[in-house]
Amino acid sequence: MKKLKAMIFVNSITFVRVLGTFLMPFVSTHLNAKEFVSYIVLLLLTDSVDGIMARRFKVSTVFGALLDAAADKLFGIATLCVLARFYPVMWLPVVIEILITIINTGGAAKGSTVESSMLGKFKTWILGICTVIGFLILYASEFVLLFNDATKYGSFMIDLFHNMKEHELFIINSLAFISGGCDIMVAADYRNRVKVDVKEAKANGINAKEVKLKKGKDLVYALFDHEYYIKTLNKPLIGTNHIEGHIAANYITHKNLTPPFLCLIVSGGHTHLVHIKNYNEFEILGKTRDDAIGEAFDKVARVIGLGYPGGPKVDKLAKEGVANIELPKPHMEGLDFSFSGIKTAIINLHHKNPDINKANLCASFEKDVTEILLENTIEAAKKLNINKIALAGGVSANSYIRQELLKLQAKGYEIYYPEMILCTDNAAMIASAGYYNFMAGKVSDMYLNAIPNLKI
Repeated sequence: MKKLKAMIFVNSITFVRVLGTFLMPFVSTHLNAKEFVSYIVLLLLTDSVDGIMARRFKVSTVFGALLDAAADKLFGIATLCVLARFYPVMWLPVVIEILITIINTGGAAKGSTVESSMLGKFKTWILGICTVIGFLILYASEFVLLFNDATKYGSFMIDLFHNMKEHELFIINSLAFISGGCDIMVAADYRNRVKVDVKEAKANGINAKEVKLKKGKDLVYALFDHEYYIKTLNKPLIGTNHIEGHIAANYITHKNLTPPFLCLIVSGGHTHLVHIKNYNEFEILGKTRDDAIGEAFDKVARVIGLGYPGGPKVDKLAKEGVANIELPKPHMEGLDFSFSGIKTAIINLHHKNPDINKANLCASFEKDVTEILLENTIEAAKKLNINKIALAGGVSANSYIRQELLKLQAKGYEIYYPEMILCTDNAAMIASAGYYNFMAGKVSDMYLNAIPNLKI
């Protein structure tokens, strides 16, 4: 009941903005400049308040989103209509704005999901600026009176308004054609993108007309309840952890891989040693205490002049060298990793001796960090009595790490790693992880948000 009351309250605020927007052309004739500006500010405040309240009480709905978008569009058109009553040339952007609305609505009815582009956002800013300047000219005489008593900038502002009024027609005509021109470009751009989007949707077997609500009341529920909407469409939302995705990439390449197993996740942002107990049950056994392995590769590559991304370039150059440079190898308690010290040692060596053999430097670095990775992995495998070891993450594409990991097969270990195309971030790995979450009944609600520091 509380959620229903909150939803009604939030949508009522938006309704107030819609009603106030419809009345704007009429009330503008009965208000002075100060009163009309206050009226507009009040309407703009409702735009901020309803969004804040919806997020605060978690009552965001399809209906609310549609109503808010409609209110914003109506507000822009209404302000232009007020100007058009006094300056007929402003009907030009009004007509084109209505045309854009028709294109938007028609595209949505055909299943288009095209969102506003940067051009559209630019157009909105231009339209807003033109509208403000238009109102300043319209109420110039009243604004002059407001600045009569000003001591510091009064004379400057009075002269400015006098000049604006003197060149009134030229400025208004310019504003109308500038805003109208922007509108035409946005209308043409959106029309083309809608056509492409609808064509792609049909090519993928998606047809908006196939989505049918069974009963009349279903429409009400769909508009006001996100979860009901999803259930009606039979399209569940599955939240997926990015690291889970890297692990799940192995399931695509290796159909025979099943938990439990160990997974060494090596990427630009992570170095994790994880016990995969089940498809949706994980235990982190060890992780880096400073730099991730991929980060260390990139920093070393940058210092010795290989550029970015560093991992593939270090790997390639290392093949031409010999691992004959002694580097410090940290030994952490437990199964954690540390790559900051060895990375710093490489950087210092290069700074002290810029002519040092870069190939040997890369080979030595690659050999030592791989030994660190495998030592902890083997130790964990022995403790847990697990003979299946998987590799995952962007750095799993490294040829030397793969080569050394495969040598463990001679010791009775089963080794798995994704094919190259699945090592870096990709949609397939997320789909794989999402599949296992779905099979486990892990369906998210529509209030799911991105969590940058989410742990597995």
